[in-house]
Amino acid sequence: MQKKNNITIPNYPASVDNVDITLNENSKITVSLKPKDENPEDNPVSVDYVKSLYGKTQTTLKPTSNGYDLDITGLPNQIGYYQLEIELKSALGELEKKTLNGNILKGKIKVNFFDRPNPGKNHYGSADVNNDNTVNA
Repeated sequence: MQKKNNITIPNYPASVDNVDITLNENSKITVSLKPKDENPEDNPVSVDYVKSLYGKTQTTLKPTSNGYDLDITGLPNQIGYYQLEIELKSALGELEKKTLNGNILKGKIKVNFFDRPNPGKNHYGSADVNNDNTVNA
């Protein structure tokens, strides 16, 4: 009699590396996605779509020679926690959904140092009461 051993090979789900998707409101970042699968027969893995789950961002997916570039734009007046859903597709047609978690931070205030605070009065603001470009007490 022959002894037989059964070996079970697990079917791993497709995945992408964890990426930092923290950004400022009303700004854009680009992250690289490299989808993969631990089962060689399932590679290459493609990205079918990426969508914003809370509507706080807009996304654009662009194929590259070694994966995908994902542009993420934080929309105005949208701050806090957000999620993106990614659907991955293996070479055998298996679909896998993944969620990326991110945070939108309050945007930085732009200051124009060349903007005159009181254009009709003087260059340095209201502290120059004599318009002689010095601060008067």
